[in-house]
Amino acid sequence: MSSHQGDLKSYDNASDALDRICEIYEGGVGRLKDRFERFRNGERGFVESHGCYPCLEMTVECPAVSSNKGNLAYGNLPASGTYGTTLSDPRLFHTYYKEQISLLLTNHPGFPVKVGTSSTPIPLPFAVGSGYEGLSIDEMGALQNEFVLPDLARINDAVANGTYEDVPGTPGPLALFNAERVDYSLWRLRHYTGTAPEHFQRFILFTNYQRYVDGFITYAKEQVANGDVYRAFVEPGNVITPNPRMTDDEPSGQAPENLPQMPAYHLVGDGHQGITLINIGVGPSNSKTITDHVAVLRPHCWLMVGHCGGLRRTQRLGDYVLAHAY
Repeated sequence: MSSHQGDLKSYDNASDALDRICEIYEGGVGRLKDRFERFRNGERGFVESHGCYPCLEMTVECPAVSSNKGNLAYGNLPASGTYGTTLSDPRLFHTYYKEQISLLLTNHPGFPVKVGTSSTPIPLPFAVGSGYEGLSIDEMGALQNEFVLPDLARINDAVANGTYEDVPGTPGPLALFNAERVDYSLWRLRHYTGTAPEHFQRFILFTNYQRYVDGFITYAKEQVANGDVYRAFVEPGNVITPNPRMTDDEPSGQAPENLPQMPAYHLVGDGHQGITLINIGVGPSNSKTITDHVAVLRPHCWLMVGHCGGLRRTQRLGDYVLAHAY
């Protein structure tokens, strides 16, 4: 799942490991932004290396793998060997990474995690976002000769789908999604929902009924205006209405002229413990698309909010139905 450039350092503390991850990621993104600015100024034929993702690895041996730890759902390596993954945007995933690394160290005492620079380049769009304004057709064509661009052939869900096969001589998977797959979904979420990934909360609601969206907006605005639990309400266009009792931030953002394909609304709580509602519209293709991308955020829970009828004679109007399959 990952290969590195030979600079792996061992850590037995999650905070120190995460500091190193941040340093590598920010350095790689910084180098890419600098190269891109020089490209815009006419420079070509770069000789320095690309900015690359940080990688996390861990090697455990049989004595560290006990039967009681085999029951853990995560934070646990199932067998002896080396495991690894590439990581993206530690600022967005700071809490999640710290929790997972801490669990690995706790559940496998005596075995440190290792952090280094992977050999996987960060694709240019994932580092600079926009910034292509003003480039000519020839310059756009030259980008692929000077920079690594996203390639769907490298982005797959083999681990999450259970189809991953070990490659001899390389670490086994340490995460469901590698860094490039995560970045791809983060940018897709911006496109589909009209809101930035950092606004997404850990409790997700999906719906395809506008009346539920209207009800959520009303509830959210009431909570922000008069409550003391949620810090802000975020709407498409990253329109932020802050809670004046919890922050001094001013309202910001601009609503789009047209709503995105699957608009999202976020009632923001501390530690991302709030609620996100996404209007996925109608159709299984939308459902699959949005869940594929939301999955990289590792939400705590997601539910589809809708209605059904006629399933059983014992059910009455207003009964709560929790589906276990779709």
